Amino acid sequence: MAPAADYPLFPALQEIGKTSEQLGLDFQEQVLDRLWQEIQYQAEAQQIHWSLRFLKEHGLSETVRERGWFFQHAFEKNSYAASLFCDFDMVPESNVTLCDQARGKLGASYDNPQQAYMWNRIGFTGGHWTWNRWWTPQQSYEQALDRDPNMAAAWNGLGETLKGWKSSFLMGRTVLEPQAYVHSLNINPNFTEAWTNLGDVGGGTVQAVEYDREHCYLKALMIKPEYALAWRGLAELGGFTYKDISYSASQCIDHALKLDPSDPKIWVTLGKMGGGTVDFNEYSKQQCLQKALELQGDGGVQSHAWMLLGSVGGGTVNGTTYGAQECFVKSLEICPDEAATWQKLGDEGGGNVKNQQYSAVQCYTRAIEMLENMFNKHFVNPDKFSNFRVNGSAWMGLGDLGGGSVRGIWHDAKTCYKAALWNQANFSHAWGKLGDIGGGHVFFNDLSTKSLYPGMKSGDSYTSKRCREIAVTFDVTNADAWTGLGWEDGGDVLGTHYEKAQCFINAAERDPDYPPAWYGLFTVGGGAVDMKAYSADEALKQALKLDPGYTDAWLAFCRQGGGQLGQTMYTKQACLSHLVDTVKDKKVLADTWSQLADLGGGTANGRSLNATECYLKALEMDLGNMNAWLNLCDTDGFTVQGRHYSQKNCNEQLVELKDTPKGALADAWLKLGNANGGMHFGKYLDGRTCYLKALELKPDSADAWYGLGKWGGGMPSFSFSRGAIDVTAGKWVNQIQSFCYSLELNSENADAWLRLGSATDIPGQERIVAGQNFTKGNCYEQALGYDLQLKAAWSGLAKEGGGTVMGTDYSAEACADKANPTAVSSSAQDASSTAANVTSSAQDVSSTAQGLSSTA
Repeated sequence: MAPAADYPLFPALQEIGKTSEQLGLDFQEQVLDRLWQEIQYQAEAQQIHWSLRFLKEHGLSETVRERGWFFQHAFEKNSYAASLFCDFDMVPESNVTLCDQARGKLGASYDNPQQAYMWNRIGFTGGHWTWNRWWTPQQSYEQALDRDPNMAAAWNGLGETLKGWKSSFLMGRTVLEPQAYVHSLNINPNFTEAWTNLGDVGGGTVQAVEYDREHCYLKALMIKPEYALAWRGLAELGGFTYKDISYSASQCIDHALKLDPSDPKIWVTLGKMGGGTVDFNEYSKQQCLQKALELQGDGGVQSHAWMLLGSVGGGTVNGTTYGAQECFVKSLEICPDEAATWQKLGDEGGGNVKNQQYSAVQCYTRAIEMLENMFNKHFVNPDKFSNFRVNGSAWMGLGDLGGGSVRGIWHDAKTCYKAALWNQANFSHAWGKLGDIGGGHVFFNDLSTKSLYPGMKSGDSYTSKRCREIAVTFDVTNADAWTGLGWEDGGDVLGTHYEKAQCFINAAERDPDYPPAWYGLFTVGGGAVDMKAYSADEALKQALKLDPGYTDAWLAFCRQGGGQLGQTMYTKQACLSHLVDTVKDKKVLADTWSQLADLGGGTANGRSLNATECYLKALEMDLGNMNAWLNLCDTDGFTVQGRHYSQKNCNEQLVELKDTPKGALADAWLKLGNANGGMHFGKYLDGRTCYLKALELKPDSADAWYGLGKWGGGMPSFSFSRGAIDVTAGKWVNQIQSFCYSLELNSENADAWLRLGSATDIPGQERIVAGQNFTKGNCYEQALGYDLQLKAAWSGLAKEGGGTVMGTDYSAEACADKANPTAVSSSAQDASSTAANVTSSAQDVSSTAQGLSSTA
């Protein structure tokens, strides 16, 4: 091949803006001359293939046939090149018979590919069935290189089969796509297609010289100025400057399309650039990608185009409309090893690829594992291929779903967000999400550290507030991070301090459709957004307008008693009824049911429910809802989640809940004491223990001291002093003291007085209440002063020899009679019966006397 200096780039650049027809005969002659030189210098067959294809697509086949010496020279110099003339039907009719001879000169056939160039041809044509098996293009090129490691075309072809981070193992080492192109160019530095391919993968070192992407494409154009794909590559880079003349991306892509309007790769690039005008027709990004897919490029191009079409929401290809998810599925069915597409399919919630359903978690996991396989197996400079960014996005998506298993190891959400930041240190949304769950230690890979701000170090611990500050530092439009910083009471961003209210305002201004920003603004009393003032009520209603299902906003709306929302007026009860129809979070729903019950019940899903039914609904949602337990413990029992709860069971639940108020907890322990004890976290506690726990919470509970007295006293774990009450932690309180303490707090408890009088005397222990010493008899008198029907008190007073009750003196006998009125009634009946008998006897005597008198 002639040296590059013979093919200057500048003259070709001057032709930008002209179509091939406008270029006229001079241009046609240049292309034909190029083909002639390629034949003469025995260029790579793939370069000759490209030239023949270009001439055919521009209607110059007949011109080539007329110049029969092209084929004849190829036939004499390069049988492989001659066979290409035959394939493109560019052989003069008089020489058609030479095609068989040219192919025969190759000394092999597709069915018996003994030589390297034949294997190379099999790879180039998409594989072939031979030697009792199917040979893929990659395997075919490997066979060619095993036979001839200096075949530049085979190295280039191999590279094209290794897209998506596949690898080949040749001559004892692993070969990746970029390395294959470098091998090709080290053998043939004038291989146009290989230079373009190397540019597509970021550049590389050829013959000890480092070439970046731009210089790879320029090298290709220096060799072949009309090579459309090199112009496309320069367009992707935003254009270039050569000899002080600048060429824009638009000029580059226009020229590429004029050179080859049927190459789908060029249409994909135009789509990536946002679209443009071609032949006076305007094409949007979506239309460019649709055009690329309808042109039916190779698998890699098709897969990439489907992925990009999915990224813009989908489109219509050959009359069929595809949604974003369907586009990603189509892409993966062509190239299932594209990690970026798996990540995007995860963002769409997953999908069915080749008759196998993948959840979003599985999609993210596949993307992560594919990329980490590549990182582990090969040394790659990710700056060139953005794989760390894709990996970071996959970890981010996995974190948003709560985490997942990667290679059999579970990673929670926090670990996922940290992994996202390791891959991409300036990932604003990952910083924000990490802040939402408390922050943590974060590490960065070496390449990511380039994007760090001063003060950020790998391995440092970042608080939730610092995470949010960093998030908005990297992306000032991150409304979620601004809102989070507002909940942190404000923070510092790039040297400027922002108060809480300003953070919410910034969030609402960056994204006016973000409901949490408006809710945050409500919590600080409102504020001015984009120069317009909003009251707290207006901010809250704006949040609900943007998201009618925003639970926190509805709860706040209910707490303030409801109000006018749009055209509807909501009472607090109606507001809560709306919430129970829409809330999904069980804990929040339980709290809403409980609040609705506190209002006496309400309507839910068209059905009217009373308070008890609402409390039961609350417990169905959350057995930890304290308010529901508290209100249901006074019922006769109920059934929740298939289990029946008695009053005692209900109080057992209350004493196990963490959020039971101190007073209610003391009352529950008191009720368990009254029930002679109960279960507590699987352990039975007797009545004495329950009363002591009640007193620990409420030491001035007269009822608990009374209950403790019934159990003979106990040993408190607390100290308490009031009036005659003097309790020391760890010191036993006996039965008499317990009843005295109870009466000190409530002197009207007749039963306590009775039990104080009935208690067995303890040497040295007096019955002192309110500073007064009471005897046993005095205690019974006090009991009867509050309840004259206490027979036990009358009985005790009788044993004490009688006493004074409510100003009346009673003898022991009278007290005994009061204690046992049935016995008194029986004695009276006996006396009456005796009197009746005496009367009867007297009557009998009188009757006898009358009889004697009559006889006389």
